[in-house]
Amino acid sequence: MKEGPLVSVIMPVYNAEKYIADAVDSILNQTYRNIELITVVDAPTDSTQKILDEYTDSRILKVINETNCGISFSTNRALDLAQGKYIAFMDDDDICPLDRLEAEVEFLESNAEYDLVGGAHCQMDSGGNVITFPLEQKNNPKYIKAYYLFGEVGIYNGTMMIRKQFLDKHSIRCRDNCFGMQDLQFYMECSKFGNITTLRKLMLYHRLHETNACEIGMRKFYNKRREAYARFQKQSLEMSGYILDENEMCFLNNVLTEYREDHCESLDELKKLQDIFKKILEQGKKMGIDYYGELERVCRDLLAKQIQRMPIRTDN
Repeated sequence: MKEGPLVSVIMPVYNAEKYIADAVDSILNQTYRNIELITVVDAPTDSTQKILDEYTDSRILKVINETNCGISFSTNRALDLAQGKYIAFMDDDDICPLDRLEAEVEFLESNAEYDLVGGAHCQMDSGGNVITFPLEQKNNPKYIKAYYLFGEVGIYNGTMMIRKQFLDKHSIRCRDNCFGMQDLQFYMECSKFGNITTLRKLMLYHRLHETNACEIGMRKFYNKRREAYARFQKQSLEMSGYILDENEMCFLNNVLTEYREDHCESLDELKKLQDIFKKILEQGKKMGIDYYGELERVCRDLLAKQIQRMPIRTDN
């Protein structure tokens, strides 16, 4: 591809000595060459910094936090330094296909109505062996907008490219106290102002291992993540103009979580969730939302998932 607009690739870095070289190399070897890779090293306790110091590519901007400040701080520090027209996110333990950035730049350059684009991902183990096939991603921006009212859509942060001007215009940055879910909060906020879509293309090999930040967060901060997820739901609904009473919001928070073990336990609870969705749909119709049909689909899809997860009764 001929040289196009600058892309700022943002990579927060912590203890990643086993994988950092693979992650960095997959960015520096992209077919799209006009990039800056901003690594923000968050006071690691292993040899990560030493490995990064060995890179001499002038496209790398190396930033060091003198103390451990967390992934949100590191991401925001990189966002404030970024000079690119587009922002691409990358974790320090994953790998990108070499044409990822080229495909995303071409799409955003040709489709001005979209502000964010991502793609499919597959999972690999600690040794780099692919262990799952990529799943088809949601790509209807109105459906994605509706789904982000309630929770995680399933688009991986490491597949995403965003217009820098969009983030700056709406003052969107990562927030603190997210307990490993800063990506969810970030994209919920993005969905209020912009159009999000995905390409039917593999954009990321996501590595699963015991020191993965998300895996650690789910184990270490189980209860705090539940509370944060509930807070995000409440904020997302309220930002879009939907109002539920305290009991309705509490019930919604208890059954629509990130954990599969949380679900409706009875037909009465299922009916209660259905009534809450009806209330949200009525409010959406009164507001004249342009994604009403997609919101209906999301509510049906979430109800279907609840039915699938309900316990099977064995009594007569």
